[in-house]
Amino acid sequence: MSLINDALKRAKQTQQNQPPPNLPPLPPIEPPPVPPASPGSIRWLWPPLIIVFAVAVCFWIGLSIARHSVTKTAIEPPPVPIPPVTAVSAWVTNAPVEPAPPQRVAVVKPPAEPKLQGIAYSSTRPWAIVDGATVYVGDHVGEFRVKAILPDAVILEKADGSQKQLSMRR
Repeated sequence: MSLINDALKRAKQTQQNQPPPNLPPLPPIEPPPVPPASPGSIRWLWPPLIIVFAVAVCFWIGLSIARHSVTKTAIEPPPVPIPPVTAVSAWVTNAPVEPAPPQRVAVVKPPAEPKLQGIAYSSTRPWAIVDGATVYVGDHVGEFRVKAILPDAVILEKADGSQKQLSMRR
């Protein structure tokens, strides 16, 4: 076995000492230059960017619409004055006088008491949900102004200085 190993070692040494015939040395390989980005190469980015922008605009419009509530107020038209019937007109026309139609009486309901539905308390900017609207300190709820938001209550204040406390506890 040693004769075979010796023969293999001598064959390797002779191959390493002799260069291959008639072959030029290989030049080093350099990476190809990177071409600059052309305007057409980023053309595929525009449709997704436009779609993202349109979705963001729709989201903010929807959010602003959801935060504002519209209150409809029914206004009764003023009653039409009926001229008084005088004896002369009854004597001239000789027609029976019809009674005046009953006048409408406006019923004024007192404003409903605000209802506290939730509180998100943080020491920097607490907010609450009162009558379905998100309110912060200083906002108005009906005839009240939000004076303070506590972890479990909201303090409302009227223009005359009277206060009302809405609590999450029953």
